[in-house]
Formats: sequence, C-alpha cells, structure tokens
Amino acid sequence: MNTNTQTTRLYHTALSPFCRKVRLVLAEKKIEVELVEERYWEGKAELLRRNPAGKLPVLRYRGNMMAESQAIAEYLDEAIPSPSLMPQTPMERHEVRRLCAWFDDKFHEEVTRPILNERVWKKITRSGYPDSRVVKDGLRAIKEHIDYLSTLLETRRWLAGNALVDRLRAQAWREHHAAQAGCRTVGRLGKPRRRDQEARRDAPYGGGEQGVRTLPLVTSWALVTGPFSTI
Repeated sequence: MNTNTQTTRLYHTALSPFCRKVRLVLAEKKIEVELVEERYWEGKAELLRRNPAGKLPVLRYRGNMMAESQAIAEYLDEAIPSPSLMPQTPMERHEVRRLCAWFDDKFHEEVTRPILNERVWKKITRSGYPDSRVVKDGLRAIKEHIDYLSTLLETRRWLAGNALVDRLRAQAWREHHAAQAGCRTVGRLGKPRRRDQEARRDAPYGGGEQGVRTLPLVTSWALVTGPFSTI
C-alpha cells in the first residue's frame, strides 16, 4: 500500500556523483527531501532490502522505493512535468541520454572511480594505502574528457544542443548534472585547476537565468570548486 504522506527520503552518500545527480534533480523540481547518509560499503541488510543491488542512491518517494540514478531522474521528470527538464524531439532526448551515459559510465570508470577509490574509500574502509599511479592516471584522463566536451561546444551553444527547455532550463540539464556531479566529486579531491580556456558564453552555475548556462565548470577546467554541496 502506497502512502503518499510519507516523507521523501534519499539514502545517499555525499561523494557519489550518482547521488548528487538525484539531489540536483530534486532541487530542480523543488522537492523537499530528508537526506540519510548510508554507509553502503558495510553491506547492511537494510540497504539490501531497499535495493537488492546494494547500490546508492535509493529514493523513497510517494511510498515507493526507487533505485538507479538515471531511472530516478527520468521518473521525477515524468511524475512532476513542470518544470520540464528534457527536450521535445526524440533525437534531442537521445543526445541528452547519450551524454549522461558518458559521464555515468566512461567518465566514472576512467576518472571518478579510480580517484575516489584511492584517495577516499581505501582510507574509509581501511583497505590499504592509495596508489599514486592510479590517481595520476585518473587525473590525466580528465584532459581527454575535457577535450571531447570542448569539441562538442565548438558547434553548439549547450552541451547537448542549441535550444533551451522550459524557458530557463538547458537541453543539457541532466548530462550537465551528471557532469557537474562527476567533476565536483573529482574536483574536491585534487588537480587540475585550469581557467585558461574561454568560459564561452556562460556564467557560473548557481541559480537564476545565468545559472542555467551550462558547463562553465567543464569548459573552463575549473574542477576544484570548493566544498562539496549537500544539495
């Protein structure tokens, strides 16, 4: 039985880019949420009951338990249609999903995961000492990703296209969140910090009309962005 009066609750861990993506979408939809920090590496039975895959994030919303960040993000956009956060045409939607998958899969495997594992999770889980070679490989991989994104932005105004969604939302809303989530996670942990590339036509992300001009964070290589937000 679903009880829609239940508090919306997100089981998450602060440094996960997947959890951050869901927090950002919840903020876009103006959904008040209770954040519950989960020590998922301990393999507690409660987490496995919420998500048999044993992964975060897990969102309790309107009496339902939901897992997988991309599925949660798309559900929220369909369940709460205003503001709409996806473009209208199938091809535009494909491009948004393709780029989101880029950050969730390729960027995460080549950059976020190795750096986080070595510099954070090994210490937390007491599973050994950081391997500086793995960290350096992850940091070097950032350049290839930034070069690719910069190439995309040579031919389009936003990361996924040239138009805005729902007046102020960029077409690239979700892959922007994926990018921001991944880059902020990495940025909190180390180098590089480069601002010699043109910020293109964009102002820093941070709310209002200027805030939706996407990916100055990526195009300027400003990967060290200060304390990790809890939103």
